[in-house]
Amino acid sequence: MSYILSYCEKILPFALIFSLIYVGVRGLTVRKSTSLAREGALFLFHLFLIAILSQTLTRDGSIYSLGFSAPELSRDMINVIPFKVFTRLSKMSGEEFKYFLTVNVIGNVLLFVPLGFFHRLAVRSRLWQSALFGLILSCAIELIQTCLPSRATDIDDIILNFLGVAIGAALASLLARHEKLKLDRFQKTQP
Repeated sequence: MSYILSYCEKILPFALIFSLIYVGVRGLTVRKSTSLAREGALFLFHLFLIAILSQTLTRDGSIYSLGFSAPELSRDMINVIPFKVFTRLSKMSGEEFKYFLTVNVIGNVLLFVPLGFFHRLAVRSRLWQSALFGLILSCAIELIQTCLPSRATDIDDIILNFLGVAIGAALASLLARHEKLKLDRFQKTQP
């Protein structure tokens, strides 16, 4: 739980800055007929996107560590072998196992679930389109991380992130099938 709280503390400055900018810009550009539910879903989608980018494209997830520099590439910094994460987990125990499982496996999936969920609702895309968005985003993040100091690029991150977006989009699809939830309010305009 302390791992999650430390990430939340790192995300908070990014989220506050983004929220102020987003609300200001959207406040000037939104039409009166726009659905409030859709605007909320768009805001949450963008907020989770900023949270993900803040933690994956900075050196240590802090707002104070922004910037690019010469990459420090080594054999340990790039993994192209799928599911190597599970081999690593099998060699760990105790606190190291708990940290690696929480941050690298569960975190890579759970961090992307809300993104897939709100992408599916706000953009009103199909399930496969939301999953494709997640795959492209994850590939882009991993590609950019090759240019960042102290960041590793891992095919397992792409797989786990894609899985998270797909789960989130699938949850939104399941909810959309229930008429009682009235998810039509996420349409672009109100009737």
